Amino acid sequence: NISTLRGDINYTKYKTGFHVGGFVEIKVSDNFFLQPEILYSKQGTKSEQKISNYGQGLKINYTQDLSYLNIPVMAKIHITESFYIEAGPQISFLLDAEQKGEATGIFYGEAINETETINNKNNLSSTDFAANLGIGFNFSEKIGASLRYSAGISDIDKESRTSEIYNGNFGLSILYSL
Repeated sequence: NISTLRGDINYTKYKTGFHVGGFVEIKVSDNFFLQPEILYSKQGTKSEQKISNYGQGLKINYTQDLSYLNIPVMAKIHITESFYIEAGPQISFLLDAEQKGEATGIFYGEAINETETINNKNNLSSTDFAANLGIGFNFSEKIGASLRYSAGISDIDKESRTSEIYNGNFGLSILYSL
């Protein structure tokens, strides 16, 4: 996974994670399949800010780690026998959320080296809805790969009524079919 948070949030950068899970491919016609999945997914964002004060500086690193149980249902259309496009909705359930802040440097003449980690699951929505779009390629009958973008369409920030924050995630999958 390469994920970030978008919306009313500043200084975000992409964060790497992973996903693992299973799927079932249901043939509807020769070229059309439905694929329900269940995935454990590590997502989130990172940011970095630098604050300068008369030649002195403070660097603040922030990481938001999110763990989700994602349940997408993908519609797959095979363009060729090996190549396909896919799209579909996804519901996600927040399993865990951890926010970590690190401040280092010199600020107003004092050396700073602080780290704080908090569980902020209660500040975020327990469910998230997303729209997925992707492509895939089957190298053989059993092995394939897919690249998918998942755009969150529901605001996950339940603390603020004035800001909106959404998930965004690129997922690269290596697929093995039994």
